[in-house]
Amino acid sequence: MNAKFIRLVLVAMATTGLTALAQPQSLYENDFEKAGIGKVPDGMTVLDGAFAVREAGGNRFLELPGAPLEEFGVLFGPPCKDNIAVEARVFGTATGRRYPTFALSLNGAGGYRLKVSPGRRALELFKGDENKLAVPFAWQPGKWTHLRLEVRKANEGTWRVQGRAWSESEPEPAAWMITLNVDQEPSPGRAGLFGSPISGTPIWFDDLRVTALP
Repeated sequence: MNAKFIRLVLVAMATTGLTALAQPQSLYENDFEKAGIGKVPDGMTVLDGAFAVREAGGNRFLELPGAPLEEFGVLFGPPCKDNIAVEARVFGTATGRRYPTFALSLNGAGGYRLKVSPGRRALELFKGDENKLAVPFAWQPGKWTHLRLEVRKANEGTWRVQGRAWSESEPEPAAWMITLNVDQEPSPGRAGLFGSPISGTPIWFDDLRVTALP
């Protein structure tokens, strides 16, 4: 084995290692398939609401009941500050002109929240209770809606918050639907799910994932 070949092997190994290091790292995943029905999985913190694992059609998910008609939330995953992403899918139905609202969040209960508001036909980004941005979004009742939210450090003193949502019947958008650049450093906090069953029917949450971004 000559020296040139050894160098090539070492370069290939180093490149492979760097590529692996640059890949997103999963910090938390939960599809509820191993969770006990009627319970909240260990490691999840209910802020308020009667969340519990349910099953339908052979699929398990976390359910928020259809009453009372207030907003409820649950936190999951490790506390993180930036270079982090969270994703989930959510199912809800409409009753006449009454629609549920639901959201996915990062940086704790008062952090950034990507919210689907069917009554406004909008996808909204909140920081705590403050509405920062809104874009048009046509929610499809009776279908799973996918949500993805990221908080990245863009450069020194600047962070970028990005989000998108899409129905299971559509491909994932190639571009971010919401982008917000901020100069306030995010606070460390856990990811969260929030829902308000305004339609009087349950909201289902499934396939949660928190990822550290390279």
